Amino acid sequence: SQLEAFRDAGGLPMSEEERARALWMLSNKVGKFLDSGYGECLLDKPGVARLLSDVVFHDDGTKYFVHAIGIMPNHVHVLVQTVEGYPLKEIVEQWKRISSHRINRAIGRRGTVWREDHYNRIVRDRDEFANQMNYVCGNDMVGSWSAGAGRAGNVGGSAGAGRAGNGGWPGAG
Repeated sequence: SQLEAFRDAGGLPMSEEERARALWMLSNKVGKFLDSGYGECLLDKPGVARLLSDVVFHDDGTKYFVHAIGIMPNHVHVLVQTVEGYPLKEIVEQWKRISSHRINRAIGRRGTVWREDHYNRIVRDRDEFANQMNYVCGNDMVGSWSAGAGRAGNVGGSAGAGRAGNGGWPGAG
C-alpha cells in the first residue's frame, strides 16, 4: 500500500516570498500550514468532494484498492494499494486529468486544478499502515471514506474503521 497526496494548483504559495516562507515552515509545521486551507480551496465547493471521490473510486478493485480517502479543502490523501501492472504514477495522473475536467465544468471555471507534483510514501508494515489510516481519516476535511465504513454516503461525512479483521493492513493473511 502507499499513501498518495496531491494538491490543487492554489494549495501552495507561488511568489518568491511565499515560497521562502513555506520552505522555512517545512519543519514540524508544514502539515498544519498546508492543511490550513491556503489558496482557492476548490475541493470545498459544493459537490466537488463527491465528484473527486467518484473519479478515485472508478477503478477501485481492478487497478488498485482504496483503503481510505480524505478530501481537504485544497488537497486529498488517498491510502491506496496498486495492482501489479498499474503504476501509481499513471493512476494519479488519470485521477488528476479526469477530475480536473469534471471539477472545472462543475464549478464553471477554466484553468489548472492540480499541481504537477505529488507526494507518496510506501507503507511498509502494519503499524505504519495504521498510522497512515489514522492520519487520512483524522484530518478536518470536506469528505472522507475508509474501507470498513462502506462507500455510500461517507464522502462529505466522517470516516469509519479500516478493513475488518486485519486492522486494514493488506499484508496480513
